[in-house]
Amino acid sequence: MSAALEVRGLRIAFGGVPVVDGVSFAVERGECVAIVGESGAGKSLTARALLGLTPADAGVAVERLVIDGRDAVALSERAWRGLRGARIGLVSQDALVSLDPLRRIGAEVAEPLQLHGIARGRAARGARVRELLERVWMPEPSRRARQHPHELSGGLRQRALIASALAADPAVLVADEPTTALDATVQARILGLLREITDAGTALVFISHDFAAVRRLADRVLVMRAGVVVESGPVSEVLENPRHEYTRQLIAATSHEPRAAAPVESAAVLEADRVSRSFDAVPAVVDASFTVKDGQTLGIVGESGSGKTTLARMIVGIDAPDTGTLRWTGAYSVSNNMFSVWLVFVFGLILVSHDLDVVGAVADEVLVMQDGRIGTLDLSQASVAELELREVRIDYLNLGAAKVTDLEVIGCTIRTIDLPQAELTRVRFADTSSDEIDTRGMRAKDLDLRGLDALSYLDANSLRGATLTSFQVQQLAPVIAAGIGIQVKD
Repeated sequence: MSAALEVRGLRIAFGGVPVVDGVSFAVERGECVAIVGESGAGKSLTARALLGLTPADAGVAVERLVIDGRDAVALSERAWRGLRGARIGLVSQDALVSLDPLRRIGAEVAEPLQLHGIARGRAARGARVRELLERVWMPEPSRRARQHPHELSGGLRQRALIASALAADPAVLVADEPTTALDATVQARILGLLREITDAGTALVFISHDFAAVRRLADRVLVMRAGVVVESGPVSEVLENPRHEYTRQLIAATSHEPRAAAPVESAAVLEADRVSRSFDAVPAVVDASFTVKDGQTLGIVGESGSGKTTLARMIVGIDAPDTGTLRWTGAYSVSNNMFSVWLVFVFGLILVSHDLDVVGAVADEVLVMQDGRIGTLDLSQASVAELELREVRIDYLNLGAAKVTDLEVIGCTIRTIDLPQAELTRVRFADTSSDEIDTRGMRAKDLDLRGLDALSYLDANSLRGATLTSFQVQQLAPVIAAGIGIQVKD
């Protein structure tokens, strides 16, 4: 019997630059092959090439690609649509992006059944949808099928996505980081489900950076670096006795020593007293009380649906508690500093607008946080203890009569800077480009303009139009959220 999936000589390039180079492997029915490597190694591009889903500007060449006995080397898009779902399915990392926010979960899971004519009639599809949701341990499957993605926790959304991928019973399943956003208990269940599916005869390609998950699930593993498979073999052999230095580095990087707890002798900046929040009479957070001191990191852990994100949303003011209080104190109070707290989302793609490039996304969020018009940064009436702008483009920076203790502008492209009556303890422009600067009447104890015009528009534009991995997008989140005060990371 031939392998369920065969790929040989896969090459992917952008602008002539190879990002996947000569990848070859096969997956038998009932076998799981894992692909591991750091971000940008080419794992996800390899996975998407198996489904004909590479970006339009990618140059793709492959010597052999056979999926469930079907030659897929030269398939048209129309032919690929007949193959996806029925013979090869995909479980992506970000369920919130993959699921249609306007459709109910039941409709999402039923779509492959309709497209491939597997279950005819509403009653038959409904029964199959409930069966699939039960298979992925979805609680209250009938009720969940009537809900929209935003009404489910991250773990429940991921389970719905897996149910949709399994709907047409494909011979090959590609799982691209399917458990990254899941808590430990749900992750264990999903990994057990994927192993069960594999043992039933499905060929599974498992993309992951989680070596514990790879050990538990996979039969063989491929290690990728810079688009090339540097090592492959049985999981026990590769992970226990790695031959390549890069593999040894990856394994070593997964070992973490607990951080030694040290007493924090500082003032409290956030106090929560018996905070509670419910949705439709269903408790999400119940009587949460804690204190965060200056210089302290507080970890909030729990399984999916335990209320972690709801609590984080209340901390940053996106949501409000039904009962109890959340109080920022001292310099971190909202009345003193509008940068007191910011939220870094679990998925960077949620935070970054798809219509903006890297520089534009960072600049846009800075402008939004400053409550200024698009293209301007107006602090003319502000009293800010400290302000730092990095790698942004601002059409018009107006400090007016602002009182700013410390202003530092690094790597910015600014069309016009107007500082007519500003009172600044220190102002520094480093590696910054500006068409015009007006400092009439400005009073500053320390003024450093030596870096002005050191950054050209061409340098700022070098990031525009760049193709980024999901990890690189996520790395932007702390940059966008960077301000003065505390960051809440979800």
